[in-house]
Amino acid sequence: MSRDEATAEERQLAALLAAYDDALAAGASPPAAPPALRGRLADNLACLHLLHQLRPDPAELGPATPPETGERYVLVRPHASGGIGDVWLAHDVDLGREVALKELRPERARDPAIAERFLREARVTGRLQHPGIVPVYELVPGNPGPDGRPADAPFYTMRFVQGRTLSDAARAYHDRLAAGTAGPLELTGLLNAFVSVCNTVAYAHSRGVIHRDLKGENVVLGDFGEVIVLDWGFAKLVGEKEDAESANGQVPASPPTQTLAGTVVGTPAYMAPEQAEGRADRIDVRTDVYGLGAILFEVLTGRPPFTGADSREVLRKARAGEFPRPEAIAPGAPPPLAAVCRRAMARDPDQRYQTPADLAREVQH
Repeated sequence: MSRDEATAEERQLAALLAAYDDALAAGASPPAAPPALRGRLADNLACLHLLHQLRPDPAELGPATPPETGERYVLVRPHASGGIGDVWLAHDVDLGREVALKELRPERARDPAIAERFLREARVTGRLQHPGIVPVYELVPGNPGPDGRPADAPFYTMRFVQGRTLSDAARAYHDRLAAGTAGPLELTGLLNAFVSVCNTVAYAHSRGVIHRDLKGENVVLGDFGEVIVLDWGFAKLVGEKEDAESANGQVPASPPTQTLAGTVVGTPAYMAPEQAEGRADRIDVRTDVYGLGAILFEVLTGRPPFTGADSREVLRKARAGEFPRPEAIAPGAPPPLAAVCRRAMARDPDQRYQTPADLAREVQH
């Protein structure tokens, strides 16, 4: 390479870094990089990300350490954080598109059970091909260290969907309803989204997958009409053998809308009695029907069916099936829909709708 060519390449690299710097500051998608510069660009981006982290911005809290993503993915900005992992908006350099990159936090990757759950979520999601489920593009399981545990955190990429959760949409609707500013068709729109969720879950059941953590926070309403069911990390495969679980009071005093792992799987504020009792042997498709009923409850009232000071109190109510009638919280809830909700959330699984499709048909009538 001549001196002039080297100088031109340096200028091109400097221009790319400046463009990436601007994109990071604006939360926008960076430009595509020429193949010849990808290696050098990746080396410089680590420093660039560090500089952005060192810039104080108390209004924006994100993951402390960006994951190692190689040359293909360039992190744009943090998008969401959960109990064990973080989601980033990233740029796929090879295909020139935005993706969601979900990584397991390095400190959690040292726990084999948590690491396996994370990989399982990617693989279960990847086997489900439906418009209501984000497609998984690539899984990078992480390289094992000398002790056999991951030396770097695993991550996977999937389609990025911008929008708000069904929980947020339901709360906003009920706030407007209380203020007298809700539109006449808003509830219809929420119910149409709910039917889409039922159809997505019905598809998953046809593929032998039970979600086990259905709630409004796990449903995203996209800006362009998408209705996406997220977070399949606690999914159970039909026929899969599990040890019978027992809560035995070993439930942390965590927020009732936070997902629990361990002896009791799911989110207490939306949980079916058989889940709250830790009865893994009794969990089947009707457990998801109950979760769908809990989402319908939230659509009709603007809040989860079970509330309390902490997860222990909420689990007690969930075990007993003690939830208020939707119309007692929201007097404007249509009585036929309130009745559908109560049946979907019957304590006895035999008294519920037996499939999500049955529930969807009742809501549509």
